[in-house]
Amino acid sequence: MNRSEIKEALALPRAPTHIADVRPTRPVEAQVSTAAGREHGNLFGEGGKEQWRLLEDLHKPEIRREVKKWFVNPRGLPDD
Repeated sequence: MNRSEIKEALALPRAPTHIADVRPTRPVEAQVSTAAGREHGNLFGEGGKEQWRLLEDLHKPEIRREVKKWFVNPRGLPDD
Protein backbone atom coordinates (compact mmCIF):
# COMPACT_ATOMS: atom_id res chain seq x y z
CA MET A 1 0.00 0.00 0.00
CA ASN A 2 1.19 3.52 -0.65
CA ARG A 3 0.82 6.47 1.74
CA SER A 4 -2.59 7.60 0.44
CA GLU A 5 -4.02 4.08 0.52
CA ILE A 6 -2.92 3.60 4.14
CA LYS A 7 -4.39 6.98 5.10
CA GLU A 8 -7.75 6.01 3.55
CA ALA A 9 -7.81 2.45 4.90
CA LEU A 10 -7.04 3.53 8.47
CA ALA A 11 -8.93 6.86 8.22
CA LEU A 12 -5.91 8.86 9.39
CA PRO A 13 -5.85 12.68 9.43
CA ARG A 14 -2.53 12.71 7.49
CA ALA A 15 -0.74 10.20 5.29
CA PRO A 16 2.01 8.38 7.21
CA THR A 17 5.60 8.78 6.08
CA HIS A 18 7.15 5.77 7.87
CA ILE A 19 6.19 2.34 9.17
CA ALA A 20 7.87 -0.27 11.37
CA ASP A 21 7.23 -3.83 12.46
CA VAL A 22 6.21 -4.21 16.11
CA ARG A 23 7.60 -7.23 17.95
CA PRO A 24 6.96 -7.15 21.69
CA THR A 25 9.52 -9.06 23.72
CA ARG A 26 6.90 -10.22 26.22
CA PRO A 27 3.14 -10.83 26.25
CA VAL A 28 1.22 -7.58 25.86
CA GLU A 29 -2.51 -6.93 25.97
CA ALA A 30 -3.79 -5.52 22.71
CA GLN A 31 -7.09 -4.44 21.26
CA VAL A 32 -7.88 -5.27 17.64
CA SER A 33 -10.59 -3.37 15.80
CA THR A 34 -11.61 -2.14 12.39
CA ALA A 35 -10.87 1.48 11.55
CA ALA A 36 -14.11 3.46 11.43
CA GLY A 37 -14.64 5.37 8.22
CA ARG A 38 -16.81 8.14 6.84
CA GLU A 39 -20.03 6.15 7.30
CA HIS A 40 -19.31 6.19 11.06
CA GLY A 41 -18.53 9.91 11.22
CA ASN A 42 -14.77 9.77 10.66
CA LEU A 43 -14.02 12.47 8.10
CA PHE A 44 -10.45 11.33 7.38
CA GLY A 45 -10.99 8.27 5.20
CA GLU A 46 -12.94 5.16 4.25
CA GLY A 47 -11.59 3.01 7.07
CA GLY A 48 -12.26 -0.72 7.09
CA LYS A 49 -8.70 -1.93 7.75
CA GLU A 50 -7.72 -3.87 10.88
CA GLN A 51 -5.83 -1.81 13.46
CA TRP A 52 -4.06 -2.78 16.67
CA ARG A 53 -3.73 -0.81 19.89
CA LEU A 54 -1.28 -1.84 22.61
CA LEU A 55 -2.96 -1.57 26.02
CA GLU A 56 0.14 -0.50 27.94
CA ASP A 57 1.02 2.79 29.55
CA LEU A 58 3.77 3.42 27.03
CA HIS A 59 4.71 6.77 28.58
CA LYS A 60 6.11 5.36 31.83
CA PRO A 61 9.91 5.81 31.65
CA GLU A 62 10.67 2.22 32.68
CA ILE A 63 8.35 0.84 29.99
CA ARG A 64 9.33 3.40 27.35
CA ARG A 65 12.94 2.15 27.22
CA GLU A 66 11.73 -1.42 26.70
CA VAL A 67 9.10 -0.51 24.11
CA LYS A 68 11.58 1.33 21.88
CA LYS A 69 13.18 -2.05 21.18
CA TRP A 70 9.86 -3.49 19.96
CA PHE A 71 9.81 -1.31 16.83
CA VAL A 72 12.07 -2.94 14.25
CA ASN A 73 12.69 -2.63 10.54
CA PRO A 74 11.66 1.06 10.32
CA ARG A 75 11.28 2.27 6.77
CA GLY A 76 9.96 5.19 4.81
CA LEU A 77 6.85 4.78 2.69
CA PRO A 78 7.01 5.50 -1.03
CA ASP A 79 5.24 8.53 -2.38
CA ASP A 80 1.97 7.91 -4.15
